[in-house]
Formats: sequence, structure tokens, C-alpha cells
Amino acid sequence: MAAPVLAADENADPSMQHVLPETAADEAGQVASTPRDKTPAAPEAKKDYVLEQSPLEMLSRYDGLDNRQSANPLNIPPGDEVAERRVIKAMASQVAIRGPEQLDQLEETLSGYLKTNARTASGVLKAGVFFEQFDAEFNQEFEYRHHTDFVLEALAEWEQRHPRSSIVPVMRAMMYANIAKTGSVNSILSSTITDNADHGSYLAKARAALEAAPHAADTNPEWHEVMMEIRAMQSASVDEIMSLVKQATAKFPGEAFAGATTPVLIASKDPARDVEALAVAISERAPDGSRDETYLRTYMSVLLAHGLPAFQVLAINPERFAAGAREMAANYPINFVHQRLAMMSCILADKDTSRLMWKEIRQRPITSIWRQPEFFELCRAWNAEQDDRAPRDDEPFEKRELKQREIEN
Repeated sequence: MAAPVLAADENADPSMQHVLPETAADEAGQVASTPRDKTPAAPEAKKDYVLEQSPLEMLSRYDGLDNRQSANPLNIPPGDEVAERRVIKAMASQVAIRGPEQLDQLEETLSGYLKTNARTASGVLKAGVFFEQFDAEFNQEFEYRHHTDFVLEALAEWEQRHPRSSIVPVMRAMMYANIAKTGSVNSILSSTITDNADHGSYLAKARAALEAAPHAADTNPEWHEVMMEIRAMQSASVDEIMSLVKQATAKFPGEAFAGATTPVLIASKDPARDVEALAVAISERAPDGSRDETYLRTYMSVLLAHGLPAFQVLAINPERFAAGAREMAANYPINFVHQRLAMMSCILADKDTSRLMWKEIRQRPITSIWRQPEFFELCRAWNAEQDDRAPRDDEPFEKRELKQREIEN
């Protein structure tokens, strides 16, 4: 996946020029992006007392003692999205352990998430976060036969203990689909190719794993998103993908299905047109009070999963983005949401929405959102600029006179 980059001023993408510093002395750092949240940083915890800052903590402005929080779900403060995701990520990493008690606990927890429609503090399905983290945890290992077989054996044991599981078929399909993506299966002891993966056969296995579990289609929304991606890799058209989206929203009214953006991007010859059609179609099936929010989440999924370059070729409706940001912030008034929306507002140069979000931000930058604190600081500085300044697009950056550093003798 291509990563969004804030390069030095002269190399910056034109659409991000509004946040870059005006002097050569202020250089923007690169902002790396990954399809998944790898190591999120927890928001600063609110305490009734103040810890004296140690010298070591002063050296790291954004990683202090308050960053260390227990992964015990019983200790998660209400509204702590990052801590919730950390706990779910730990669960996903334990799939390959294969202990009977461990597998039973995973089945009970995940089935409970689906039955109760459990969501994180930002409104995302907890089961969906689990599948996302499972994919991120084991995606690198699909190139190696040893790791692939080991996890598939764990899933087979899981299914023996819980034959009607709606979790296992989806995970198995995800693994087969990822094997098809890698193109080859390598030896664990060397980098030499020992067995070329047949893309078509693995995609067929992935699809068959889902089709053999119709009960999962009725209870697990992720079944539909994985099926959409498999069908897109099997050369399904955008119309076919949209038909699958319609079926999914009929079974799960009100669910965003933002993950449908990936199969649409795979199948589309006109991403701007087709992603907009997807966002509109899904938002029309959302309940009152969250339609613009659902529209926004569709575009947000592209930015988070595919990065800034993919996001910039799209044509998000600015009015619907602003309305969706207000809806989302009202429905989920937490720091995690405010920072994500502030980041998107900065990219889209929507200063009105940006200022609404920055008014609510009192905590440190969340690493999984901003990636580097420089991006956070650039957007905060841009947000604080006065509106009576001349538009930066009026004068191309490369023609502006830059202040030069004085050379000391």
C-alpha cells in the first residue's frame, strides 16, 4: 500500500501545501501510513494528581509515563479507543496458540461481540477490529508454508470444538485470500521459492470457505466484506460488487460496510466516480442522524487502508464531509474521533471543521492517527493561522522568497 508522505516543501503534493511551513528552516517530516493500526499510543489518562516529569520523559515529548496502560479490559477507562484496540489486537495474536481453553475463550468473546453488536468508543464493530488485527498480525506470514499450516491447523481445531462458529470460516477465507495475494509460498528456512501459489485455486478455496458457511453470512458482517474482496480479485465488475453491498446492507441495516471500498477500488476503472456512488448508496441505508457520518466513514476507510495518494484521486463532497464530521463528533465525542477528524480536515483544507475539532483536543497526538508528531504540529499550526492571510495557492510555493539562515563565521 502506498504511504502518504509530507516531504520537504519543494517536493510536497500541491493539495497539502496549505499546511507546510513557509521557511526553509521549518521542514516537514515524512508521515508513514500502514493499512492497519500497528502500535497505537493511548491517550493521556486523566488523573487527580500530577506526576513530576522525569528527565528521560522530557526528552520524549510524546511518549511519557502516561503512555503505559494495562491491556486488561477491566482496566480500560470509558471512551479509551486506543486501549480497546490494544486489547483486541492481543486477542488476534493468540489465534495460533491452539490451546483448547484459549480457542473456547476466543469463540465465546467474539460470538458475544456479534450477538450484542458490540462497538468501540468510536462506533466501530469490535468484531471488525478483531478481523482487521488478525489480518495485520498474520499477513506477513502467509508467504511461509510453516506459518500458514500452523494457523490453519489452529482454525481446524477451533472449528472441531465449535462446528457452527461464524468466526472460523471468515478467518480461513481471509488466509486463503492472502495466500493468493502473495503469489508464492516460500520455505521457512530460505528465501528460495519452493512452491508457486496458484492464485485462482486459493481464491476458489477462500470463496468456498465462505459459501460453506451460510450461517456466518447471517450473523457476521465481515463475511460479506471478505466475499466482496475475493470476488473483486476474481475480476468481478463494480456492478457485481455493488450488488453484494446491497445484499450485505439488507442483512445488516445501518452497518457502514466501509471495507467495501477496497473491492470497489480493485474493480474500478474510475475510482472517484465509483467510491462516491458507494458512499452515497451506503449512506442512504443508514439510520437518520448518521447518514453523513456513514458517508464520511466510507472515505475515511480509503485514507486509512490505502493512504493519501489513493485518497487524493477521490472526489469527496466537502459539504457532506463537514456534516458527517459534526455528526460523528456528536455521536462519539472522544479524543480519538476528534483527532482523526482534525487530521482529515487538515488534509481537505476544511478550516471550519478543523477548528471545531481542535477546540476539543487537549491530549497528546495519538500515534496510530498521526504517525509522526510533526504532522500533528503542522496541522495544529495551520489550524491556528488567521483567515485574513493571502491564499497560499495564489503564489506557487517554488516562487516564494524564503528566508535564509545566517551563516556564522
